[in-house]
Amino acid sequence: MHCKGHHLDAESTDISLDGLGIAISAKIPVAAGETIELTRRDLRIKAKIMWVNELPEKCLIGLQRIN
Repeated sequence: MHCKGHHLDAESTDISLDGLGIAISAKIPVAAGETIELTRRDLRIKAKIMWVNELPEKCLIGLQRIN
């Protein structure tokens, strides 16, 4: 995942037709409405952050796929 110049490892928690949920172990200042890019091998997905839930050891993020 690339967000604000940071490369972060993310783990998918939920996948649907229009979006997905991810968990990251880092705390970065992201907010609903921002756009991020997810990459995995040759797959590149742009997504809008719909919600953020910061927990003590990880951050959960709900995304809506743009492309």
